[in-house]
Amino acid sequence: MGTTTVDLDNGVALAPIDGDITGSAAMPCPLGTWKTAVPREDCTGTTARFTISQEPDGSYLVSFILGPVWESGPDECVDICRSGIPAAVAEGTWTIEFPHDPLGCPSRMMTVAMTPNQACTEIAVESTYGPCESCTAGECGCATGTQTCTGTFTAARD
Repeated sequence: MGTTTVDLDNGVALAPIDGDITGSAAMPCPLGTWKTAVPREDCTGTTARFTISQEPDGSYLVSFILGPVWESGPDECVDICRSGIPAAVAEGTWTIEFPHDPLGCPSRMMTVAMTPNQACTEIAVESTYGPCESCTAGECGCATGTQTCTGTFTAARD
């Protein structure tokens, strides 16, 4: 395959491929990379870039870079990256679950449901996490609270 180049600024690995790549038109929706703005109160300019891929066994994985977001531990706005999250697929929606704040509250999970439109040009994204004391970004708390927080976004191909 030749030399693989990894871009440390955006997490992309590039490798030269000899010959033609065929069959990409038959690639099922919503494989590929998507991007959306994520308005937040605690950090500005937040975006999410996520990639949905399919394994040889037919299962799906999602990887993402989100940031900047407030993260406990460093107690600052940082970019976070998660990779290889298994996605469940039901009725045209890809759903993943992962720790919402793994350092500050590892037991609180975030669920993200991604539903592509019929043309596969956009994905409706709904994120849900809780329980929280408050849904104000950066003020969820950990051990207490009764609120379930939800965000909705529209992602486009990147």
